[in-house]
Amino acid sequence: MLTEKRKTRLWLIAAVLLAVFLFTACASGASRVSEKIELGQKYLTELNYTEAVAAFTEVIKINPSNIEAYVGRAEAYKGLKQYEEAKADYTTVIEKAEDMPYTQAQAYAGRAEVYDLTDDATAAESDYSAAIGLLEKEDVGKKENIAEKLIRELKIKVLQFHAEVCMKLGLYDKAMEDYAKLEELGVNMSEDGASKSSQQDESSAGGAYVWTYTYEDGTIKGLIAVQSGSSHMSGVADYPPEQMSDMAASMIATQKWKEKHPETWKALFAIDPDGMSAEQMEALATIYDADFQEMEAEFDKWNAIDWKPQFIADILLSAPVSRVEKTADVLYIYVPTGTKLVTEQMTFTSYSGRAETIDMTDSLYGGINDPATPIYEWDTSSDANGSFRIEFREDK
Repeated sequence: MLTEKRKTRLWLIAAVLLAVFLFTACASGASRVSEKIELGQKYLTELNYTEAVAAFTEVIKINPSNIEAYVGRAEAYKGLKQYEEAKADYTTVIEKAEDMPYTQAQAYAGRAEVYDLTDDATAAESDYSAAIGLLEKEDVGKKENIAEKLIRELKIKVLQFHAEVCMKLGLYDKAMEDYAKLEELGVNMSEDGASKSSQQDESSAGGAYVWTYTYEDGTIKGLIAVQSGSSHMSGVADYPPEQMSDMAASMIATQKWKEKHPETWKALFAIDPDGMSAEQMEALATIYDADFQEMEAEFDKWNAIDWKPQFIADILLSAPVSRVEKTADVLYIYVPTGTKLVTEQMTFTSYSGRAETIDMTDSLYGGINDPATPIYEWDTSSDANGSFRIEFREDK
């Protein structure tokens, strides 16, 4: 029969052995997790996504709270184009990494990329915005001991992709904010030898070619986005407030009047005022007096609106852009043989929330557009765009 003293001794021995066993098991498990994480990362580097998924899944089975494994598996799923699974893992990371802003930003950026790949630009924009907000926190990466260099690199990547998504959605103000932040981060977006007066810059964001420009007098700034493989071009121009109201009202009023009186517009457009005498001009004014009064009333109506000093342009081509080149003052856009302009629209927005879009297809470059003529055959030699030019070229 065991004495109480011997029972106590045996219990202590058993407790020590159990502790040793548990410690050994935990150490073994931790070692296995570390090995599998390293293996999964190796497979990701080799683009062996199937094996990467398997490795990270084993880690998650051992430790369901391992955030690094979810991040790695999400990347692997994205590589396999298993987008729903990738989104699910990124979402898990976002939920589990509440006190880890850098990791959470990585997950938001990864999920945004998946949304963009599945043509959900609105969701992508929202996630990229969330990532930017996290990366702009003062203590980002501190708890996770992330180097400043890595934080900066992620910021640049997220800002570039967010800008591209914003361009797709027509959120041009947000896109321009992103490019301003990129310049603050020291991203060199200028081209050596660019004209000092035009101050043009360029950047490539996620495959999109973006060109910002400023007129010689510094009054007008703009941004043009072109992407190889896309038939859609977009842009935005900022004007001085004192110029914008009259310009917007004039362009909208003219377009509205033109739609009502197409034949009269053609007749007026064909007139060369430089070749007319004072008597002929007076007679013309008498003939079209009612039309001019109507146009003036149309102008007054649109001039009463509080237009923002900015307009947005959207151009659709009949074929995708092949490539883009830029000199100091000219943006060359190469398009396949036979490419024509389909539409150009211009949108004005007001501070009170009003938006007005007009079709400028027939008025582009002073009305030289001919639907039967390829866009690169237009004569734009007399077109003056301040300190810059856009020229289409045939890509044979």
